[in-house]
Amino acid sequence: MKNEELTRRFRIERKKFDRSGIYAYTQRTLAYNSNKIEGSTLNEEQTASLFDTGMLPVSDDYYRVKDVEETNGHFLMFNKMIDTLDEPLSEELIKAFHFELKSGVFEDRANGYAIGDYKKRPNMVGITKPPFLKMCRKKCGSFSPGITKSQTRRFPSWPSSIPGMKRCTPSRTATAGPAG
Repeated sequence: MKNEELTRRFRIERKKFDRSGIYAYTQRTLAYNSNKIEGSTLNEEQTASLFDTGMLPVSDDYYRVKDVEETNGHFLMFNKMIDTLDEPLSEELIKAFHFELKSGVFEDRANGYAIGDYKKRPNMVGITKPPFLKMCRKKCGSFSPGITKSQTRRFPSWPSSIPGMKRCTPSRTATAGPAG
């Protein structure tokens, strides 16, 4: 199928609120997969139900509000993308997509995240500072031959990823990063 035909079908099906064609399939699939990468707990059936009916299936378990809000934001962002397919991709348009995606997420708004703009805070993932290497070296002994102390400063990831490094799993109390 050519791009023009796909664009036409997206627009027609969206306008008719058609939940049986390529538009709905793409909405459900993209929202589910994108949100799953970000840690959403909604499954494919729940994501589809939210898109198709605006409701979630009855469950004995709970639903995380942020997952529901982000999924709805994804649906809105995809609609914005369809509406602007004829426009050239620009910084302003990317920010508009981000606004659609995140403007309804209470947690992000309450925490002062930049909605529809560039991030103001860096991501933090685990420990990436040299003190961890010192602690590991102290617990596990010296590094394997061929790896000098000065070379270890070039490796920002976990010591087990350093070629020739002994496997080291320090105790939870010794680590400075979040559990996870």
